[in-house]
Amino acid sequence: MRDESEIRDTKKFIVLHGYRKSGAMRLRRRVGREMVYPFPTSLLFGEHGNKKYVLIAKKSLLKSAPADYEMIRLHEPEESEAIRVNVQTDPQNEEVVELTLYTKHDPHGITVFARNDYHYRDFVNAIQSAIK
Repeated sequence: MRDESEIRDTKKFIVLHGYRKSGAMRLRRRVGREMVYPFPTSLLFGEHGNKKYVLIAKKSLLKSAPADYEMIRLHEPEESEAIRVNVQTDPQNEEVVELTLYTKHDPHGITVFARNDYHYRDFVNAIQSAIK
């Protein structure tokens, strides 16, 4: 994100780590007490002055291909008008939230499962205030 935006201080980023929903999500492995799925995804929100950015970083652990990055410039009207966020808590496990991000480039949305903690709440509050 530093290369694409004017933000140089990583303390100004709000980061949400999770796993992208892909298919039935049956393939997983337990590392310690945590379940790990094969599609790690990170969502970053950054702000510099009146410029706001969201970076979506996706990786598949099933392939050797490098990670895929998508930068959304929320300060550009055509980008900010096309972004939408839908959030719901997993009814079977309240420690997990399901966040779907709809963008101009991905109208079907990207769904990320993440922990229901302050990282998630900070990210959702920041992005919702940015797209109002």
